Amino acid sequence: MNWNDLFFYKDGSLYRNKHISARYPFGEKVGHTNTEGYILVWVGKKRFRAHRIIYEMHFGDIPDGFEVDHIDRDRSHNRIENLRLVNRSFNNLNRSIRSDNTSGFSGVSFSKSRQKYVAQIRYKNMITTIGQYDSPEEASCAYNNYKEKLYDLFYRW
Repeated sequence: MNWNDLFFYKDGSLYRNKHISARYPFGEKVGHTNTEGYILVWVGKKRFRAHRIIYEMHFGDIPDGFEVDHIDRDRSHNRIENLRLVNRSFNNLNRSIRSDNTSGFSGVSFSKSRQKYVAQIRYKNMITTIGQYDSPEEASCAYNNYKEKLYDLFYRW
């Protein structure tokens, strides 16, 4: 679908590109936020996520096996600078901290037997232990550095 026929993009939002009726005038901002925090846009009787439309307007179709990720994790922040194409495994690395997390950092847990904070990462269904650290901040730093290395490797293809 050629999204540019229907919408134009400005500052992270989509606006109507055609005057359909008094109810749907040209230049009207489109979309509403759903319960998950994504902005949805209706085209006919189908709904689409605005971040996917915006990405496709700038870069073309999204290849099979890839997703559009919000870098800052804010699902309603759809500026093109905040969107990137990733696979499912990498998108999962950019999740918010789980509600049952006790360390306060992604990828960091406390090992009672070792009395150390352990940094681990799950990528492509494999768990890699990055290391053991005295503080959760050190473990988090190691986790984030490892995640950035994975991201750099991912974008070399």
